[in-house]
Amino acid sequence: MKPFLLAFLSTLVITPFVVRYCHKKGFLDYPKAKSVHIKPVPMAGGLIVFAVFFIISFISNARFNLIPLFLASLPMIASGLYDDRRGLNAAQKILIQLIAVIILMSFGIMITKIKLPFGNILEIGHFSIPATIIWFLFMTNLINLLDGLDGLAAGLCTVVFGALFIIMHPSLFDAQLLILAGSLLAFMIFNFYPAKIFLGNNGSSFLGFAVAYFSLVTSQKSSILPILVVPPCILMVHVFDAGYSVLRRAKKGRKIFEGDKGHIHHIMLGSIKNHRVTVLAFYLTSLIIAIFILKLWPR
Repeated sequence: MKPFLLAFLSTLVITPFVVRYCHKKGFLDYPKAKSVHIKPVPMAGGLIVFAVFFIISFISNARFNLIPLFLASLPMIASGLYDDRRGLNAAQKILIQLIAVIILMSFGIMITKIKLPFGNILEIGHFSIPATIIWFLFMTNLINLLDGLDGLAAGLCTVVFGALFIIMHPSLFDAQLLILAGSLLAFMIFNFYPAKIFLGNNGSSFLGFAVAYFSLVTSQKSSILPILVVPPCILMVHVFDAGYSVLRRAKKGRKIFEGDKGHIHHIMLGSIKNHRVTVLAFYLTSLIIAIFILKLWPR
């Protein structure tokens, strides 16, 4: 638990300084028509989680090779910061995500097989590259979609990382999953409603990429079932919401990546009229699903 505590305390100490610095430099998310917040809020939360994760991982001499993830995450963080500051269109975001995935694949990190029940292994051959690309783009943009209410994306990603840790423990990447969970829990103190700082697109992109990455490497190590199914199952409410959003926008002739306030978390907030209760309801739903998965997961 040492990596968890170190990440938690580091994030707890660093975040207030980053909040003040962002206010001083004007690196803020100003309220817009589709925004839930009504005051300018700093957007560098993802940079905190990114820095804490890699610094603690490297100084703790992690047994798991983090160089591929580090190199692939750099364009995600950099483009996310630029997007938060200047804005990027959907095509530019997808292109940068593709570059990040190509970096990973150059290290041989790909979906090459799917382990089925009863010990059968399905080799996917030439479908490895498109399957890997689709997986990373899907998870990255799903987490980005979640970042619509204070604390929602950070909390749900914590549940996912915790579930992956429990399923695969002990593994070479236990420390990394604990560092991510510890950093996010501390960050949520400042990110929960009313948020003093947001993850920003830099944070949601990095977290989505990290969820996809650790699910993939964990799945390749698994000897029972493909762990790739775990994050989408835990986040199934939001997976269905993402699919419905694409259909809804296409039907109305709008761009499918154009943001709006028609997502399920916005609808629930409008019905419940309580930001914290809405987010906690999503936490509870995902936690119940995660516990159900852990109870059924073969050992």
